[in-house]
Formats: sequence, structure tokens, C-alpha cells
Amino acid sequence: MSDEKIRTPCPACGANTLFIGSGGHLTCSVIGCKEPGVERAVNGLKRQLRIACAEKRVAVARIAHAASERELQEALYAESVVVAAHD
Repeated sequence: MSDEKIRTPCPACGANTLFIGSGGHLTCSVIGCKEPGVERAVNGLKRQLRIACAEKRVAVARIAHAASERELQEALYAESVVVAAHD
């Protein structure tokens, strides 16, 4: 077992007892931890992060689309005003 402590709490039990175990695996030293191997919990957190990032990208794309729609409407309105002024 390595003496190197990890500053992040265990995603399974919340204790600040993570360390790098044999074979380089992230491990929790709490005896009652539901998942001392931690990897499944870490993978679950990574999945949640990927989903959150994807949702944020969709939101940004919707905002950009709305802004471009508004700009298009403003340009068409401005053009119609100019055309009407020349008529």
C-alpha cells in the first residue's frame, strides 16, 4: 500500500480515506465502505459529468440558435424598414 493520500473524499462513503493501493488502484480504507475499490463509483461520477457536459453543450447550442434567429429577424426588419423608406 502506498502512503500517498488522495485529498478527494471517497465517492462511495464520503470519508477522506482514499489512497493508491497495490497495482495503482484507487482504494478507500474505511472498513464499512460499500465499495472500497471505488472504481465503479468513480466511473459513475465520470458518466454523470459526461451527461452534465452534454446537457450544457445542448443548452449553449440552443442559446446560440436563438441569438442567430433574433439577429436574422432584426436584419430582416431593418431591411424591410430600408425598403419601405425607399418606396
